[in-house]
Amino acid sequence: MVYLQGSEKLSLNSDTISQNYEIKIQDDDLLSIAVSSKDKELLEPFGNNFLFGTSGAQGSSQASSQSDVTYFRVDQEGDIILPILGQIHAAGLTRSQFAEKVKNKIIDLKYLKDPIVSVRLKNFKFSVMGAVTVPGQYTVDGERVTVLEALAKAGDLSAGGLRTNVLLLRENNGKRTTHKLDLTNINLVESPYYYLQQNDILYVEPNSSIIVQGSPAYTYVSVGGTVVSLFVSLVSLIVTLSR
Repeated sequence: MVYLQGSEKLSLNSDTISQNYEIKIQDDDLLSIAVSSKDKELLEPFGNNFLFGTSGAQGSSQASSQSDVTYFRVDQEGDIILPILGQIHAAGLTRSQFAEKVKNKIIDLKYLKDPIVSVRLKNFKFSVMGAVTVPGQYTVDGERVTVLEALAKAGDLSAGGLRTNVLLLRENNGKRTTHKLDLTNINLVESPYYYLQQNDILYVEPNSSIIVQGSPAYTYVSVGGTVVSLFVSLVSLIVTLSR
């Protein structure tokens, strides 16, 4: 079960990671937005820390409270409605781009001159299915998750999993795409799909020689095994009686 074959041909010198794994905000994402400033007096109207969604902040129909922090859900139009600031478009932007957008709006409305905006994504999740040890849906902190890290979360592939044909399902801009990945090829680390995006699904196809429970082949083999077992028992009984 050798992964990333061909790595011995690569340069021994370290390579710069070329892929941009910074994710884009999507519909249905949950975001927390925090704003701070050097001028503490200007933050007093916002509870001294201007944390959108704290228990003292104004409510929002899009807010989802958890552990005294409210995460704001991106609607189907890609917008978020924030207390004080109103509606802001977020879908398609990176976290840093959206933070800059919020910062500029705060400055334009003259609430703060030097706001520092921090945006966090709560629900970065992916699913791993098929011939792996622990299939399921996983939620992680941070945004840098590779295909290999996701499979490691699921306990790696089982012995019957096809390493050369892992299917990646991804939704982007309302479209669903599929991509085939070969875990045995070192070129995987240069693939644009090496880093996962939120809501990605990895499916590991089982080897054709593995009989899946519930399939017709499994039923035939199970019945055939039972018949053979009964036949062997009957022959043994006849031999015993003939003695």
